[in-house]
Amino acid sequence: SKGSYGHALAIDETGGIWSWGDGDYGKLGHGNTNPTNKPKLIETMRRNVAFVSCGFKHSACITTDGELYTWGMGDYGRLGHGDSNDSHNAPKLVERFA
Repeated sequence: SKGSYGHALAIDETGGIWSWGDGDYGKLGHGNTNPTNKPKLIETMRRNVAFVSCGFKHSACITTDGELYTWGMGDYGRLGHGDSNDSHNAPKLVERFA
């Protein structure tokens, strides 16, 4: 599991990601900016996640297949998607590493 400013991520035994805490910028990955005070499964990442990381305003994970997904605040290109969108509220594959 990993924690950062206001939110945390954990991986369960099947490789699913659970997130909780402050939902600002979509960094929890549930498709919205709502906070949650208990772990909630990120429905689009139900299995095969090997690593997670929490940034100040964003989150990331790497799957067992080596795919990198990022979500949260995307200003300055910090998510690696080649855009400067304000945010991505759900995990999105970083195409450069696909």
